Amino acid sequence: MDGVDLIIKEHREVDSLFDAFKRNIGNPHEIEKIKDDVVRLLTQHAEMEEMGLYPVVEQHLQDGKSMAAAARKDHNEAKKVLYELDQMKAGDLEVVPKFDELIAYITQHVKEEESGMLRQLKETLKKDQLIELAKNLENYRKTAPTHPTLPQKSPSQIIAETGSKIADKAREAAQAAFSEAK
Repeated sequence: MDGVDLIIKEHREVDSLFDAFKRNIGNPHEIEKIKDDVVRLLTQHAEMEEMGLYPVVEQHLQDGKSMAAAARKDHNEAKKVLYELDQMKAGDLEVVPKFDELIAYITQHVKEEESGMLRQLKETLKKDQLIELAKNLENYRKTAPTHPTLPQKSPSQIIAETGSKIADKAREAAQAAFSEAK
C-alpha cells in the first residue's frame, strides 16, 4: 500500500466510525466507544498528515505550500472540536451536536484532500516515492499522540513572530539612535 492509499484507507475508517455513531445515537455505551475510537484515529491521523504528508505536498506539488497551509488550518479547526468532544461523556447533551460539527469539518476536509492534493500526489510521485511516503507516515503514527490538545502556533509561526519582534526592536532602536543623533 502506498502513502496516498494509506491516507484514503484511514478516511474510509473514519467514515465508518461516523456511520456507526449515527446508528448508535441513544446508546451511550456504544457512543463512548465510538467517540474514543474517533478521537484516537483522528488525532493520530492529523499528526501523521501534518508531519509526513504535508511536507511532501509542499515539496512536490506546484501549489503545495498553499494546499498544505489550508489543510493545516482545517486541522486546527477540527482539533478544537475534537478536543471539546474528547472532554465530553457520551451521555452529555452536547455530544451529538459536537459530533455533527466534527463530521461536517472532516467530511469537507477529506473531500478537498482526496480530490486535490492526494490525487495530484498520486499523479506526480513515482511508485517508490509513494511507498516511502507510506513508511514515513506509519512511523509518524507510532509516535503520534492519541488525544488532542488545543491547537497551538506551529514552530514556523513562532519563529516568524520572533523574527518580526527582533526586527521591530532593531528598527525602534535605530530610530531612537537616529533621533538622538539629530
